[in-house]
Amino acid sequence: MFQIYNMHKLYLYVDVENAAAVHIYKKLGFETEGTIKDQFYAMGSYHDAYYMGLTRTNYDK
Repeated sequence: MFQIYNMHKLYLYVDVENAAAVHIYKKLGFETEGTIKDQFYAMGSYHDAYYMGLTRTNYDK
């Protein structure tokens, strides 16, 4: 995405309880930038989400 579309930043939201996904995203270079309270409604309750980002600068390291 960075080379082809000349993007500066990729971002995503992931449920804080989804440890496997958080681990993979961190392995790919994404960093947790914040927590969003009650972002998702699933299985009868609201869940917090991490806002994670990866900038071109961090990707090129």
